[in-house]
Amino acid sequence: MKIPTLFLACLLLPLLSIKLNAQSKEYVKGYMITLENDTINGFIKDDNRTVLAYQFLFKETLDSPAKTIIPTESNGFYFTPSFYYESIQINSVRDKQEKQFIRKLVDGNTDLYQVVKGKFYEYVLIKENGEQLQIAKNDTEEEGKYTEDTRYFGELKYFFRDCGDITANTKAIKYNEKTIVKLVQKYNSCKAPNTNNQLLAKGRKLKVKVGLTTGFRRYNLDVSDLQPPFRPYEGRGASLRFGGLVSFAYFRKLSLQTGVIYNSYTAEGEYYYLPGQGLLSHDISNLDIPILVKYNFSTKRTAPYFIGGIHLGKLLNGTSSEMRIRDGDILIDEEHELTLNNIVTYAAGFGVSIQLGKSTELNLDVMYNRTIMHLKILPDTTVNGMVLSSSIFF
Repeated sequence: MKIPTLFLACLLLPLLSIKLNAQSKEYVKGYMITLENDTINGFIKDDNRTVLAYQFLFKETLDSPAKTIIPTESNGFYFTPSFYYESIQINSVRDKQEKQFIRKLVDGNTDLYQVVKGKFYEYVLIKENGEQLQIAKNDTEEEGKYTEDTRYFGELKYFFRDCGDITANTKAIKYNEKTIVKLVQKYNSCKAPNTNNQLLAKGRKLKVKVGLTTGFRRYNLDVSDLQPPFRPYEGRGASLRFGGLVSFAYFRKLSLQTGVIYNSYTAEGEYYYLPGQGLLSHDISNLDIPILVKYNFSTKRTAPYFIGGIHLGKLLNGTSSEMRIRDGDILIDEEHELTLNNIVTYAAGFGVSIQLGKSTELNLDVMYNRTIMHLKILPDTTVNGMVLSSSIFF
């Protein structure tokens, strides 16, 4: 099972990476705020955080051309599910003052913002009276000696000097988003308990859809001589498949699909020997658990997509029959049970996604499937072919 596991890891890595980096490169619902503080609804490109510090792409509709907006042309912007940016004058490289779009994490008596500096984050705190603090953590290492920068701790305690609960009881402050957010919210509750103290930075919501799938599969069935009746056989066939699916997605373009699908394979053939004829037939059915990654090439209502992954199968029934006939008489009529395990299907293909309503989606695709059914270590049975399928999600 090492190869399927490695194959699955390679498929899921892009999905996990795009989730953790919180950027989809899609245009999502949002709005921009003009210099006159007017709000214009539209769509914002969910871009890299470093890019968004200096510009964002805005569309009034998904079909309209994108406009590039810089910090001197807008007071801020927002896009779903919970990304708030404001144009703020901050210390940039070499203590140079410049306007940047920085993400707002807490809205209250004191606002908290996060600034991207390469792989690191800095934080900006602005009180209602205009007092501003920008903190950073710049650890150094020279000649093998590591020095931790803890100046931020004293700067924060001084900034919160008018709240005795914080200055007296805070012995250490970890330099991470979770800790600093809680500290700012605690300060806001201390200074202005009856005013707004809202956490704006919330995680993306996982969208879950359930669906039904059905498909038509043409295949080539290849049975080796490792199983009784110990005669290799290759035949062609066709069958229907059906099942249920569940789709998980953080973005419209990228999703993960799993579920349960019923498959069956039947093949018949004959061979000749002196002085008679032999008939072989094979009947196999199994349940598949697909693990598929689907990537839409656009976010339009009708969009082409790539889909690929693996199916992990469980044998339901496997029989192999042999009949020998000579001069019209049946000499042998035997049925053997197939011992198949570790059923793995590799699948890849293309399709088109059609948005039928607000939450209903129809997928039509064609995929190449290669199924390998193992007998202990050696491959015993393989099924190769194309699958035409349709799936509808609600």
